Order: sequence, then structure tokens, then C-alpha cells
Amino acid sequence: MKLSDPITKLQDIGKIKQSYFNQAEIYTIKDLVEYIPRSWQKIPTLKPIIELRPGQVAFCGTVEELESRYSHGGKKILTATVLDSSGSIKVVWFNMEYLEKYFKPDRIYYFLGQLQYDKGYISVTNPHYSDNPGKLDLGKLRPVYKATSKLKSSMISNAVSQLDFDRLDFDSAITDHITKSSNTTNISLTQAFELFHRPKTLEQLSLAKTRLAWEEVIWLLLAAQLTKEDNQQLNQICYNCSSQDLANFISNLSFKLTADQSRTIKEVISDFQAKYLMNRLCQGDVGTGKTIIGIIASYAMIQSGYQVAMIAPTTVLAKQHYLNAKQHLPNSIKIALLSSETNAKDKQVIYQDLASQKLDFVIGTHAIFNPKLKFSKLGLVILDEQQRFGVEQRLTLKKISKTTPHYLSLTATPIPRSLSLTVFADLDNSILKQKPLSGQMIETEIYDYTMRRKVLKQIKSRLSNNQQAYIVSSRRVNPSQNSLSAKQLFEEIEFNKLLGDKTLGYLDGSQPEASKQETLARFQAGEIDVLVATSVIEVGIDNPNATTIMIESANDFGLSSLHQLRGRVGRGSLASKCFLINTSDQIVAKQRLESLSKTQDGFKLAELDLKLRGPGQILGYEQTGKINLKIVKAFDTKLIYQIKDAIKPFINSPGWKAKIPAEELRKFYQSVEYLD
Repeated sequence: MKLSDPITKLQDIGKIKQSYFNQAEIYTIKDLVEYIPRSWQKIPTLKPIIELRPGQVAFCGTVEELESRYSHGGKKILTATVLDSSGSIKVVWFNMEYLEKYFKPDRIYYFLGQLQYDKGYISVTNPHYSDNPGKLDLGKLRPVYKATSKLKSSMISNAVSQLDFDRLDFDSAITDHITKSSNTTNISLTQAFELFHRPKTLEQLSLAKTRLAWEEVIWLLLAAQLTKEDNQQLNQICYNCSSQDLANFISNLSFKLTADQSRTIKEVISDFQAKYLMNRLCQGDVGTGKTIIGIIASYAMIQSGYQVAMIAPTTVLAKQHYLNAKQHLPNSIKIALLSSETNAKDKQVIYQDLASQKLDFVIGTHAIFNPKLKFSKLGLVILDEQQRFGVEQRLTLKKISKTTPHYLSLTATPIPRSLSLTVFADLDNSILKQKPLSGQMIETEIYDYTMRRKVLKQIKSRLSNNQQAYIVSSRRVNPSQNSLSAKQLFEEIEFNKLLGDKTLGYLDGSQPEASKQETLARFQAGEIDVLVATSVIEVGIDNPNATTIMIESANDFGLSSLHQLRGRVGRGSLASKCFLINTSDQIVAKQRLESLSKTQDGFKLAELDLKLRGPGQILGYEQTGKINLKIVKAFDTKLIYQIKDAIKPFINSPGWKAKIPAEELRKFYQSVEYLD
């Protein structure tokens, strides 16, 4: 039997059962082997009947007093008394009349089932039975598989029981070598799979789990290393901004850089001067000043005679970056804003100025990836709030630029350490935790949805000092039970004058860009007191006068998103407050919100979010599903560090990629897919 053989090679799996297995994405023997149990059940050992207690039990004896009758509902009920030397117990089966002929007198039978008290009597209903104790796995660990509506765990167990692991070529020469050389385990990958499906002891199960965990993480880390090396390109950008020039620019800023910002700038400048082009991810918690990193890096690159492109996910955020750049960079640097809102005439001028290098710095949305646009001398590309540059983006930039630029990604969403070590291991990481301004701690309170109007009264009181507020809902329309959409909140507050005569504004992602820009401009200018919006305001909105935020249906958001929304306030010197409206009656939902109220450390919240929701939800794009960690917990940082150290000798050896056999290399590239 081969790993590539279809599941129908096994007994009792015809076309109908094959469809059941296929629904669980089990098509081949390999798929079956990799369909790991979700838990293991400890089967009890035999005990004398007199020692049995409620719960799962195993016992044996002769079958006496076999009787059958029909219930009022027409079910056939078969009762028997099982007798051993210590006592007897009642056993009951429903609709299993064939058992009347199965049991023979004076013969020992073995039983496994749930013992329960029934009107003062103990009995076992519908137990498993056999005249061979080996068939009941007594005293063993029985795997429990994730079932579907048609595919039962017992069907999977039966299929696995037919596998001859000694004949399955599942070994990985590379990972076997790494695990054995690190003294982790001496068992092969094939042996690990067998022990995982058929453990005799908890020690064997632990050994198998360890080996399979290493298998997963080794390939993930090797995939990241391969991607990093494949993306490495020789640095042909001639950096010549003097250290004195850069120091003068930084000293003329209206604020002093934090130690984290200074360290990150040094890392970026070092990358500019390195052998290979920069591919760096800068993570900054809310309010840590990551944007200025991009501006300083842009200044240094422009002073070296190159152009810079900064790409944001929304026009709102792009305009915010444009205004920041205009504020901090000298007038001698020519800057332009490019988005879908830019008219055709202005676009044409921008295109011409970029091609002739009359324009130094363009900031915009993905409109920058327009193939009609050509850079004369692009030296740096900054991508905001998207973590990495995909393959298509890189290819497009190659077509629109004569030079291959450095890449700097900025994100205000802290990435858990374990994901930085795996998913983002192909990037160099810089982390900002210190905040430039002492700022105000944001007081966070949780209220049930029935207290919504009480919260609005508090907001009304806080607005009396000419301060401003945000009211955010997770939905634009069609709210869930007990919750209100952003539109409903706006209409209810306005109709019932719940905030008195305060001016309300409304914002959601479906509005035209011009309308959104006008609303935001009025809010920034203080013409709007309260901005009711969807999560479109999560990033890029900076109004120091906004000191209050109410988040409707806060339980619908992830912790990282809530942290970002909360970060829209507390950006000035005034005391700020965040109200979380909980519309869920589940205890775990409130506990999750309470964790937010206890800390303002985005990195701690990111770690907790990872444990609660997994990497796909944290990173916000489908490709994280290809990480497919079945054994390792995505937050098991200690193990990932251990494995990262173990693979260093291999990836540091000359020609390490050539050492991977062709079959394993295919597996390798499957692991690489998610990184693009």
C-alpha cells in the first residue's frame, strides 16, 4: 500500500463511504494518516463487578437470564444479567434482538459501557461486547477523531486499523536528522504517526506529539528561510545621506524620538547600507510613532537622490500620511498624494513628474501600482498596515521602476512573538513599544447593552467641555441580536436628542471618498462633536481633542481591533475614556472584554487574541489558513524558539536547499505558499 493510494484500497470503503471520507478531505492513504485524532479516550481495565462505579466501566462474566420485551413505543428491549464471582449487574440493549442468539451459556464475555444508577439499581445500557477482550482495547488509549454528519469516529478508527505503517514510506530524511541530532526524539516520522494513532501509553503519545510538532515547525521555518533567501536581492541603491544631515533633520523635529524609534532608525539605515536590499517589518503599538520612522527613512533616501513611494490601504489613511509628511519634511522635497480620487489631469502631472524625477515622494493607495506609472529612480517603498509585499506587488514594482527598491512595512497591529518567528520569519523585525508622549491612560469600562442610554448620558456630560467623541459599531446594517448598527445608532441618537444639541457626523466604508473626507475634515476642525462610524476609523484617524469612544457590540471585535479603536482617543493631554457595550450573554465574551480593560499593552493583547482566535483571524487574510498547525499551538513560543535554534546548523550549511530530496522539496514549497 502506498501513501498516494486512494482510500478505497481499504476494506469496507466503497463509493458511498468514499464520499463520506472525501467530505472530511480524506482522499488518499496519506490524508488518512495525517487526519490526526482530536483527543484520546483512556479505556478502563477489567474490574470485578462489585468494584464498579458510575462512569465508563469494563467487566466480564457469563450472561444469565436473557429476556426480551417491547416498550410502549414499540422498541425491542433485551435485558440480561452478567455474573462474575463477585456479583452481578443488569445489562440492557435496545433494538438488538439478534443478541438473543449471540450469547452462549457458560461462556465468558467482555463488556465496555457506561454504568449508571436507575431507580436504585445499577445497569449498563448498550455496552460494547465481545468474547475477545482484545477487540475492546481494554486498558488502552483509543483515538477519537473529528466526525462529520456521515463519517463517524469509529469508521475512521476502522480504516486506520488496516494500515501497515511499516510499509508506508513517510520518513523525512531532513526532519529526522534535525530531530535526532538535537536529541529531541529518536523515532522517525512514520513511527510518530503510528504512535499518534495507536498509542499504548501516555508516554508514547507524548513522544509522538513531540516528533510531529517538530515536523510542522521545521517545515514552517525552512519555508520562511527559503522565502527570505529567494527575496534577497543585491543592494544597488547607493545610499549617501550623511549622518550629520540625518541627525540635523531629526534634531529639528518638534519632539524627541524614543529609544525604540532611535534604534529602529539605526536598523533601517544599516539596511540601506547592507549587501542586500531591506525587507523590514516595523511593528508599533498604538501611539508609539511608527509613522515618523517612515518619514525619517524617506528623508534619508530622498537625500541620497532616490524617490520614495508610500502605500496605504485607504484614501483616508493615505491623506493622513500625506499631511504628516508635508508637516515634517522640508519644502525642498516635492510630495504628491495619489488615489482614486485624484483627477485625471493631476494624475497625468504626477506620472510625468515621477518619470522625470521632479517628484520625490508619492503617497497614495494601491493606485500607485498602476502600470501606467513609471518611477525614474525608486529607492524605497513603504507599505502601511499590510505587513508584507506579495509576489504580484513586487512584480508590478519591477515593471514600473528602473531600480529595485528597499521595502519597509509598517503596522500598528502588534504581531504575537510566535508568529513573528514563523509567519514573518522571512522579514527583519523592528518593534516599537515606548510612546513618545506620556499621554493619558484610557479608562475602559464594560456595560451590558441594556445600559446603552446610561453610557450615552455619560458621553453627553463629557462633551460639555468642547471635547469630541466616537461611537462605533461593528456593523453598518443588519446588526446581530441586542445590538445596533452604526446607522441605527446615528438615527436613534439624533431622533431622541440623546446627546442634546451636539452635532453628529456619520461615516462608513460604503460612502464615496469625497464624502468621507469631508466628514473627517469637519470632525478634525471641531465642526462635528460626535462621529458615529463603523470600524473604518480603526487606523489613521488622529484627533487629540477626541477623548471618548463607545464601541457597540464590542464582543464582535477581536482584542487587537478593540485596542486599535480604543487608541483613537488618549492621543492628547486630556483624560480619555472607552465604553465597551457587550451584547453577548456568554461569560467568555465578558471575560475577553475584561482582559482589554486590564491592560493597554497591545503586544499582550495580541498574544491573548492569538490564543482565543488563532492566526488567521489575527492576521486578517485567508492565506494564514495554509499555516495549518495541527499539533503545535500557534502561541507555543518556547517550542518555536527551541526548533529555530535546532535548524540553524542545517540552514547555515553550504547548499542546504540542494540537500532536500525532490519529493520533500515539493512539500517544502507547499509550506512556502502562504508566505506569498
